[in-house]
Amino acid sequence: MKLMISPVENPIQLPELNIARIYGYEGERQTILVVDDILDQRNLVSNILQPLGFNVLQAESANTALTIVENHHVDLFILDITMPEISGWQLAISLRKQNIRTPIMMLSANIHELEKCNVLEQYHNDYLSKPISKEQLLIKIVSLLPVTWIVEEQPTETIPVASNNIIPSLKNLEKLKSFAEIGFLSAFSEKVDDIIRLESVDESFFNPLRNDLSQCNFTKIVHNIDELINEHYQDE
Repeated sequence: MKLMISPVENPIQLPELNIARIYGYEGERQTILVVDDILDQRNLVSNILQPLGFNVLQAESANTALTIVENHHVDLFILDITMPEISGWQLAISLRKQNIRTPIMMLSANIHELEKCNVLEQYHNDYLSKPISKEQLLIKIVSLLPVTWIVEEQPTETIPVASNNIIPSLKNLEKLKSFAEIGFLSAFSEKVDDIIRLESVDESFFNPLRNDLSQCNFTKIVHNIDELINEHYQDE
């Protein structure tokens, strides 16, 4: 007797996305509710999605989220798993028990642990790891919502040498990089202001970085900072 066993398929590979070219989407306007007890994380998602035309609602707790649901139509929930009092999983279960079938995306810094939660698969549609990548967020959203990205060609922008030839110190560049790696938008912006004030670096030097920051393109910021470090401090 032969058993017909299907071969194990390779994991689905998400397509690459040129996020610099996206400036909006086609389809009805979508409302997304972001639930996270950390303000910076909520603002990060909002700063990525609102410029593209999404209506982004924020809640700092599960109870606040449930109140919002009573008064607003929501097309997608983005829930942080680790929150005080009521976790993201408990909120997802509560929504499903209310027969709310809206797509749910879970956020977690420990993605490997999340992938093991087979019992909880029925309560969410997808997940995203922290720190949040704009590219991965947009790839996930287009798979969960009836939208199509609107894209345009944009010239590649490089970081120029400051007109006064002053480059930020290695210590400060590494600090900026560390903030970018965890998606700490407000701390990154404040550090840039401090460098301009304390190190007399020309403000124009940071214009490309600020542009990437406005798009929450932290991957590109980290890459550009690495290039600066390699170019100016590789022997240190």
